[in-house]
Amino acid sequence: MNRTTFLPTPDYFTLLLFRRLVGPTALAVSASGGVKAHAFCALGAGGGVVAVLINFKAALGASAEVAWPSPPPAGAVGRLYALSGVSGWADGAGDAQSNWFRVALNNATLALTTGGALPQTEPVSAPLDAPVWLPPASAAFLVWERAGVQACT
Repeated sequence: MNRTTFLPTPDYFTLLLFRRLVGPTALAVSASGGVKAHAFCALGAGGGVVAVLINFKAALGASAEVAWPSPPPAGAVGRLYALSGVSGWADGAGDAQSNWFRVALNNATLALTTGGALPQTEPVSAPLDAPVWLPPASAAFLVWERAGVQACT
């Protein structure tokens, strides 16, 4: 939480998605090209998998290809939750660092509702056999609910 405004920070929303999507079992992964990758069994989806992709590069976007434990069927889609900073936003002092306190989910800025409740965290559909674009300093959760991974049943 931001210690001045007490509003949720990007880390808060990342943890919120993690807690809603990721089950207790971690899977083996490997990554290259500056993108950090993790894989877990999906929470509440027997046999499902969640790929967590993080681009730590502050100035460069990256494309990440996910090699699933078993190849997805042709045309299979998953649920994508892509978190990124909101560009062009600054506080009254023009502090560029304030961009880190605004985050978008699938290009829609996340903010508390007028009543102070958490916003909806709705995914978009994404092909499971296509690369995932990660803007600079961003993270994505790609969920394949019916992956059929034995370790996740």
